[in-house]
Amino acid sequence: MSATEPRNLLVQIHVPKTGGMTLQGTLHRVYGDARFYFVQNPQAMSDELERFATRLAATPSLRMVSGHIAHGIAEAYGASGRYFTALRDPVDRVLSHYRHHKRKGWNLTLREFLETQGWGSWNVQARMLSGFELDDQRKGLWTGLPGTMQPADAYAERWSEDLTQRALDNLDACAVVGLTHRFDEYVTLLATTLGWPLRHRWYVTTNVAPTRRTERLDGSDLRAIWARTEHDHVLWRVARDRFAQDWAAAGRAGTASRALTRAASRVAGSTRRRKR
Repeated sequence: MSATEPRNLLVQIHVPKTGGMTLQGTLHRVYGDARFYFVQNPQAMSDELERFATRLAATPSLRMVSGHIAHGIAEAYGASGRYFTALRDPVDRVLSHYRHHKRKGWNLTLREFLETQGWGSWNVQARMLSGFELDDQRKGLWTGLPGTMQPADAYAERWSEDLTQRALDNLDACAVVGLTHRFDEYVTLLATTLGWPLRHRWYVTTNVAPTRRTERLDGSDLRAIWARTEHDHVLWRVARDRFAQDWAAAGRAGTASRALTRAASRVAGSTRRRKR
């Protein structure tokens, strides 16, 4: 690479509550300390991005960055990005995000979360894929702390349809698009596309709720979630179609590789539980 060419970076856009923490263990194993950087503190994102910029400038071997980061982060810091991400059913993702904060002690009803915590409720997937969040993250406006988040209406007022299209274009350009509920296939597609060694094609489930909540929501709650995930639903439909095509193209080789990933992941998970 010449001095005038941008560095090529792989970038995982980890949308909250889509399985990204589980994947990070695999990414760190594949790329190692010298080539991997985890932007790990969304509560102080501007500081985190400054540290990332310093590490990027000081570490020529750095090739992989992961975290709750927006599309465009590589280009913003003088590199060229090859992006990948996983999306989740928007209603399930919002509910998972809400329950995650409830377990942390936030005393909010679902409706209060939807109205006041736009960071976690208002079209999160579209915002991150469009790059809409990047300026907020660099300015320290994307904190994830109670009392500091912008309400959902504030995001709606700043949004425009061209941002939805930009998110769709960026999604289409991703090297791999996964679905949270098809995680084994997602890991398999990543391993095949990015050329991971067989010995690293496994994961250990991380940061998942101990039990899945199945309480019924009334119609007004569901309508409120849908009203705040309109653009995410557009991306979700496209992502499902893209994933179905990519997995079909993987054929028998993909099915065989998935079986290896599942078996290795079960062994790793069992080993981890026994050590606790």
